[in-house]
Amino acid sequence: VQTRRRGMVARFRLDVEKRNQGAIGASNYVNVRKLVAVTRQKIQNQELGDSSMRFFFMVCVFIAVVLTQRNSSNSEEATAALRRLIRDSEFRDPVTFEMKRLPTLRNIEDFWNWHQFLLLPLLHSQPSASAVAASTNNTNTILLHNRLTGGLRMVQRRAKNNTCARIQQLSPFSADCYGRIYLEGYTGDTDTLPFKGSIGGGRYIYRYETNDVGYSGLNDFGYFQSFDSNRTRALAQIQLLRLDDWINKGTQFVRVDVSTFNSNTGTFLAIQIKFWFLNTGRLMIDYQSNALTASLYTTELDFVRVIGEILVVVLV
Repeated sequence: VQTRRRGMVARFRLDVEKRNQGAIGASNYVNVRKLVAVTRQKIQNQELGDSSMRFFFMVCVFIAVVLTQRNSSNSEEATAALRRLIRDSEFRDPVTFEMKRLPTLRNIEDFWNWHQFLLLPLLHSQPSASAVAASTNNTNTILLHNRLTGGLRMVQRRAKNNTCARIQQLSPFSADCYGRIYLEGYTGDTDTLPFKGSIGGGRYIYRYETNDVGYSGLNDFGYFQSFDSNRTRALAQIQLLRLDDWINKGTQFVRVDVSTFNSNTGTFLAIQIKFWFLNTGRLMIDYQSNALTASLYTTELDFVRVIGEILVVVLV
């Protein structure tokens, strides 16, 4: 028993001495360089974390400001509704009796038929007698709530004749030789001279204009045609242009402009339908729309958004 006690006391004393030696060693030596490096790294990590949180916060504020400015929900709903109506609606071709819609048009005849049998009847709806009695603002209203701000407008841009490389041996087959325009007529062999119609003798002049709602302030150019807001007169204009060959061999780009206003959401919608009549005979079509809020500061949410706009301007 005494031997065991002596062994336990000896081990206890040894453990105490080891602990004391360890404590003495730790207190006598400190790696100052490592300590400074670790401290600097922690400070740097903290600063990076703080700046990342500030950046994330400002990104969230910026996205919220942009979404509320664009009124994305109402804009997307109006855009989708009119896109389905105008781009995806069908009409029956009076010659082939095929059902066609905007993306399936193939030539100039399809272009005129689509305007005559589909687009103008959709845009210039004729309200019923009861609707007229209830309200005088139902004329030219699309899907009950989107009213035209004006009539249809077209602009075409043309290529110059005799601007392509002719082959002398094939001259009997190439009385006309049109080059090509690019970037919707901004560059290339763009024609700016007046031209005459083939039947009516109308003289069409190249001019410059300024776009209206949705694209205001942007300069526009080409051969313009503005249509009456009355359905009957607009259809008569379409028939006259069709008979007068307003679109002919020289035509390479046509854009159709439509603008609507929804008083429920205070949103303008500018629609552009672009047609490329390539000199290879191919017809390409593109449908685009742009929503614009009529007034930015009308509701309580708009004034809350002002705070976010100020933060973005000041802090970014």
